[in-house]
Amino acid sequence: MFITGKNIRTQTGNHTCCSHWLSKDSKLNDIMTELSREIGEIWSRLFDHRPFLNGEIKFMLKEFEVCIREAWRSRSRELVFYP
Repeated sequence: MFITGKNIRTQTGNHTCCSHWLSKDSKLNDIMTELSREIGEIWSRLFDHRPFLNGEIKFMLKEFEVCIREAWRSRSRELVFYP
């Protein structure tokens, strides 16, 4: 048996992979749909770090803006009080 793309090639001939069997059994179709959805959720939790990184970047930018703002305030005080 050789799997190539969407077809399975066996010694007896070519058969369309899964679509023939899934169309006959809706319960199997529901199970496969749910399984693929769960696998997608697990994959996104393991490998998709964008939400975490976006939060960290926003936090770092806010801290940087506060630091710069305080530096400008202290510098402007020095210029006002000590010409």
